[in-house]
Amino acid sequence: MEKALVPQTQINLIPYEAPREVIKRATEQANALMEIVEQKNLYKAIEGKKYLVVDGWETIGAFNRVHALTDEVQPIMEGDQTIAYEAKVSLWQDGIRIGSAIMSCGLDEFPCRGKEGQAKHKAAKSAAQTWATSKAYRMNFSWVAVLAGFEPTPAEEMPEPSSARAM
Repeated sequence: MEKALVPQTQINLIPYEAPREVIKRATEQANALMEIVEQKNLYKAIEGKKYLVVDGWETIGAFNRVHALTDEVQPIMEGDQTIAYEAKVSLWQDGIRIGSAIMSCGLDEFPCRGKEGQAKHKAAKSAAQTWATSKAYRMNFSWVAVLAGFEPTPAEEMPEPSSARAM
């Protein structure tokens, strides 16, 4: 039985915008972002540079009707021991998945320090989700953050300043 090839109509999910319109919209977002981030302190200053924390990235998402949902959090095993957790977070806009990221947090990383038992595991799971959320937004919207004068790397991905580690 022969099957005929039927050409599919391409669906453009993102309507075309002229470059000047994209820049105009992004600049408007960047200006609003600067105001909110400065007012609410949604950044971390590291070596004289400003890095958005997850709430800053989520603000950019809100400007674009985008929200993050955790797809899964899985343990990373070494033998029969859990040594870290890996989270996958997806970004959704109007019911369409527009991006995702995967990040992990080890039980030896700073969110887990000083914690024991299940508290340590909860801290690692939570941090992995936060870091994956920031990363997913960064991968889609870093250009807006840069227009606003912030670094494109999420604060959660930056190493702790040496003064914070000594505490």
